[in-house]
Amino acid sequence: MNSLYNHPLIHIKDKKSFEKKITDFRLNKLQIVADFDNTITQDNWETSWSLFPKSGLMPDEYVAEEAALFDHYYPLEIDANLNHKDKDALMKEWWLAALELFVKYRLHIDIIDEIIEDECAIDFRDWMAEFLELAAIKNIPLIILSAWLTNTINEFLNYTGSQFHNIHVVSNELKFDTDWYCVGINKDLIMHSENKDEHDMPENIRKMIEWKTDIMLLGDSLSDVKMIDENLRSWALKIWFLAEKKKASMNKFMECFDIVIEDNYDSLGVPEMILDMIK
Repeated sequence: MNSLYNHPLIHIKDKKSFEKKITDFRLNKLQIVADFDNTITQDNWETSWSLFPKSGLMPDEYVAEEAALFDHYYPLEIDANLNHKDKDALMKEWWLAALELFVKYRLHIDIIDEIIEDECAIDFRDWMAEFLELAAIKNIPLIILSAWLTNTINEFLNYTGSQFHNIHVVSNELKFDTDWYCVGINKDLIMHSENKDEHDMPENIRKMIEWKTDIMLLGDSLSDVKMIDENLRSWALKIWFLAEKKKASMNKFMECFDIVIEDNYDSLGVPEMILDMIK
């Protein structure tokens, strides 16, 4: 415990509340809910979407159109003055347009394999692969809620040997035709940065975790708090990874998270240490 309290990059909002949660939590009632991009992976500006234009495997026309979408929508995504309803609609527009580019330029499933296995610019945060393995050993359901693509997340987990039985990915899954060219996605609801939450979980996953009331939440964005039900947020143990570019907002995030970790690449082993403390 002292290693958590004395580390200059680890900030705990309320030590008494933090210790109570760890003491009261039980492994047989525990679930882990995690963002993927910049949370399980390092915060190096790469995302599931950016891997495609940067891979050199997509047509120049795709790269140009994808960049135009980013230039238009990204400033809106980070605009703090936009209300949630307007931002939600704009992000849906962006994600739909990005998905349509995969269809327009006939993305083949082999490109996903090649991007992850040969060109991949993403990697685990230090100690995060060990955390996933420990959660699997302890048989704790780990739900990844992401605005990324299920296809790339699963390929990454498979390639790194981390596709464990307890991990369930809820994201945007690309749909392919019989020749393995992208023809859309497998559901009506697009998950984007403003709407990913537990209510979009498949019924089988919801039933599996509905009685798992002790929650460890991992995220890197204020909106990640919404990944769990509002009634459970105060009870959940919330861990936030603070990127260099967000340090000016640290006090704001300390209000919403139990632990804030200042590091773009390293989890400092915090989630793993906490998991080992819960009995």
